[in-house]
Amino acid sequence: MVGARRGGSGDGALRGVPARAQLGAIVAPGPLSKAHASIEGVANCGKCHDAGQELSAAKCLKCHEPIAKRIANKTGVHRAVTDNCATCHAEHRGAGVELRRIDLRTFDHTVETGFALQGRHAPLVENCAACHKKRSFLEASTVCSACHKDTHTPSLGSDCTRCHTTRTPFKEARAEFDHTRALFTLTGAHRTVVCEKCHARGVFRGLEFSTCTPCHQEPHRHTLGPTCATCHTTERWMTRILDHNKTGFRLAGAHGRVDCAKCHPTGITKPLRSIAAARVTTTCTGRVSRKTAARVTPRPASAGRRSITPHAHRSRSWASTLA
Repeated sequence: MVGARRGGSGDGALRGVPARAQLGAIVAPGPLSKAHASIEGVANCGKCHDAGQELSAAKCLKCHEPIAKRIANKTGVHRAVTDNCATCHAEHRGAGVELRRIDLRTFDHTVETGFALQGRHAPLVENCAACHKKRSFLEASTVCSACHKDTHTPSLGSDCTRCHTTRTPFKEARAEFDHTRALFTLTGAHRTVVCEKCHARGVFRGLEFSTCTPCHQEPHRHTLGPTCATCHTTERWMTRILDHNKTGFRLAGAHGRVDCAKCHPTGITKPLRSIAAARVTTTCTGRVSRKTAARVTPRPASAGRRSITPHAHRSRSWASTLA
């Protein structure tokens, strides 16, 4: 009689199906979701259910250990869970059913996860898959390099927030970067220099900046010492501020009022005729016209004229001090 009753329209659905599978189809209220498809079948009922009982929360949390830890620590969306998992995660309703019920319109990502979606991250609040590549939301990393390529590897470490914010794209960080947080503060003309001028090939650490010469050519033949700031400022590299005593030729008296170009017609960094073999001479004829030099060329006293010596002139004026 039983066989006769089963010979109806349902006979084709179970024909060829093993008896154990047929039992599962009869006992189970419906197919499991895709996430639990690997434990489909009557042989696996005990993995989630105690014998003769409903779903066992203890068995659920044995598999979902990260959730168990969050419940114990009272963090995240499971912080207030006290009852059966099936209250929110009902199974046996079909393979396509989503077990994780999240209303994106009301879900507060900051409160529930501790990671605020701000700035350029804000639109992602409705596109979970953009960051959560795996099924479990808990496997997503908050480290920037999990989503963004770290072009500085391994020079700047993992804390990208020291230089980057969510307000601007990574590649445009220069627009907001505060260089006062670096070891070298940008002042004057340095503020307008493009980043790549100093940070060639994306190198941001280990740069030499204790002196100016790593970026600026030393035009003084190393005669003025290593401290460029004595004469130069960052407003511009060209300068007229100079302690001339350091050159070996002291500007005394009227010399102190002479325009630089008067003695340095080819530029302040070009060698003068009075400089030879890196030694400064103090002869006046190096800068005085040939006519004047010839007129005051010392002659022997025996020639009938009074000899003019270097002491005849003083730095106050080129005019002779002789009576």
